[in-house]
This record gives sequence, structure tokens and C-alpha cells, in this order.
Amino acid sequence: MLFLDDIGVHDITDVTYDAVIKLIETKMYCSDDTKAMILNNTARMVRFYGEKGLCPINYSIVFNCQIYPHIGSASEFSDENRMALDKITDVTMSADEFYNSVTPFI
Repeated sequence: MLFLDDIGVHDITDVTYDAVIKLIETKMYCSDDTKAMILNNTARMVRFYGEKGLCPINYSIVFNCQIYPHIGSASEFSDENRMALDKITDVTMSADEFYNSVTPFI
């Protein structure tokens, strides 16, 4: 929670996707392994509080160093790519439902 507090998140209920991205992109003056450990422990904390209903549990997936580089904001895509994405996507489950379905495979 100390690292989240440093970026302005003072309560676990205030965790947002933007705060998660900001934390991941924060320059930490430590080794890559130490940063990965910090992010993994933060993910565990977010998962714990998410299971208690205090914050979105799905944010814990974003902290995974193998997943984060492949996440992008659809708003940053070109109009053409967003239209193509809209044509092929059919969201039939919430992010939390998705999280619960993929967790056993991660």
C-alpha cells in the first residue's frame, strides 16, 4: 500500500485502472527483480482486497510482468483499428468473470 500511497491512492477502495498503470510505469530506483517483487506483492494485496469486495480483483492481473506489456488502451488505437476491434469483440462477461475464469491457467 505504501507504493500506491506514494502515487496518491490512500485507500484500497480508491484503486483504479489508471492508478495501477501509473504504479507499473513509475520509475523505481531498484533492480528489475525488486520491482517485479514489489508489483507481485501489490497484485497479491489487490487480489486479497478484491476478494473481499473492496476493489476490483481483475486489476491484480495487470501487475503480471508478462501480461502488462501486452495491454493497451483501446482509446489509443486508430479509428480503423477500433472499428475492426468492435466488429470482432462480443463482451459476454465482466472483467471479474474473466479473471475468475483465467486464474487457474496463470
